[in-house]
Amino acid sequence: MPRRRQQPVPVRGVPDDFPASIHVLDRFSESDLEVWKKRSRELDALHDELYHGLEPERIRRRDQLIEALNAKPAPPHDFNNWVRMVQYRYANEPLSAAGSVRSIGGRFSIGNDCDESGAAAVFPALYIGDSHETAFRECYQMASKKMEATGLTPAEMSLRQSDASVRLNGHIERVFDIRNIENLKPVAKVLAKFAVPPELEKLARSLKMGKPSDLLIRTPAKLQATLQDMNWRAWPAQFGLPSPSQRFGLLLKWAGYEGILYRSSKQPGSTCIAVLTSNICSERTFIELADGYPPAVIHNRLDLSSADALCGWEHVRQADRAP
Repeated sequence: MPRRRQQPVPVRGVPDDFPASIHVLDRFSESDLEVWKKRSRELDALHDELYHGLEPERIRRRDQLIEALNAKPAPPHDFNNWVRMVQYRYANEPLSAAGSVRSIGGRFSIGNDCDESGAAAVFPALYIGDSHETAFRECYQMASKKMEATGLTPAEMSLRQSDASVRLNGHIERVFDIRNIENLKPVAKVLAKFAVPPELEKLARSLKMGKPSDLLIRTPAKLQATLQDMNWRAWPAQFGLPSPSQRFGLLLKWAGYEGILYRSSKQPGSTCIAVLTSNICSERTFIELADGYPPAVIHNRLDLSSADALCGWEHVRQADRAP
């Protein structure tokens, strides 16, 4: 018995005379768009609730959080020949942290445009990698090989024209090491006490995101993963709110730390340090250029005497500066 010829599977919504030169990437209806809009509004509301809804808990437990951050020893950190990437037009100010207060800020610092509600306090940080490759990847937020695969240059990918890299030596007297999960246990213990806001429970159910309590940070492991999340920028860029790592940086500032050690999210096995320039309070803390520098460079060393001039406060309104 001859086999019946299998009929082609019909493609819904695409006419038979659809031009072969056009490729359909996706199809959706007006009702799909309405569902997506609703989900988008709910996601915005969810992040608002995770930030603003939990703010009363953060305020109520602020002293507990600061005490927990200071519960473990904070040894100093020395480094040699670490690297910082600087846009070439700012090459005469290689130790300035002004870039971290512009736009949305950095992983552990809050910039002028980080919080659309205007409630966040702005403060700077100087970001340094343990090698040129680490600093390069962190600067462009992509591995070098992946950039090459796109066929675009790093400058084209970032819309930047050119950069300079500077080698640095330094000593930071008081550093919080996020890489050591033991340092995070006292903090996670306090965070585990946070109550889930009722509105957050409703939004979590509507978005089918599981238990509302799972959205909060309850364990040291989740805290560590969140602070080193590769996509931390989604909070300020997509939702107009400081990310959990930026809020954590503010807590560390209040706790009196001068620097934060963390793993690079773009260069596995490598380390970065965020220097909280406005918190430098020890005469032993310094960062200096390791190599010769142009005569136009005013500050070749960041320390207690030059920190205020290198914070970038001229770009921040007095009322917006973090205490």
